Amino acid sequence: MRIITLLFALTLLTNPANATPPQVVEVSETLLGVNDTHLFVLRRMDDNMGYHHITQTDVVLIARNRKTNTDAQIWPVMRVIDHGVDFLGFGEQERVEILPLPDRINPYDILLWRKARPLTASTDEQSYDELSDGDNMFTITAGAAENQRRYQLENNTAEALIRQSLNKTRAALPAYFNQGGDMLQDIQFDQTSACIYSDFTVISDLVDGQYTEQWIMYMTCEEEDRLSPVSMFLFLPQVQ
Repeated sequence: MRIITLLFALTLLTNPANATPPQVVEVSETLLGVNDTHLFVLRRMDDNMGYHHITQTDVVLIARNRKTNTDAQIWPVMRVIDHGVDFLGFGEQERVEILPLPDRINPYDILLWRKARPLTASTDEQSYDELSDGDNMFTITAGAAENQRRYQLENNTAEALIRQSLNKTRAALPAYFNQGGDMLQDIQFDQTSACIYSDFTVISDLVDGQYTEQWIMYMTCEEEDRLSPVSMFLFLPQVQ
């Protein structure tokens, strides 16, 4: 019996599936609302803390400037650890651990305060004529020939905006688990892997009696060392 037990233990130790995984932090965003000046998104950061079945999640609300793509304000919303389906609690310990988070807010209170209207990501293929990804930039072409409009964002500019945004988030909400260093500080992207674009959403407004539109895309790139996906909603400036 002891031999079988030892063999089983050795199998667990030598099986790559049971080895300790690298720390990976995945970043995603959800559109929440928009007003005349800012886009409001929920940013979620999922950190596996170097384990298979544990996830530490941070959520913040971001007010992103519609003209500059920069994050004007960041509010903490939630910080928890999910110890996983196999968690064995002792005493009052529970699977979900709520971590201290001073000054956390209800994001919908901020939307009401900032007079933001609800917004969801949705690609309306009738709203544009062409999407193109080439020459180190992404382009949306919309409108009839006599009134055709182009919106473009260079990959390098987008990556710099993502890096700046993550640094601002970490300044507002420092990493809780950083034994391997802060995975999101001054992040570098894998240049051999193309970024992915999705969820092309148009925002229409009436300004001084004229209809205007802005295009948002959801850009996902891979971090260079851990190949963890980092996603962000970005405005595409109109090309004059």
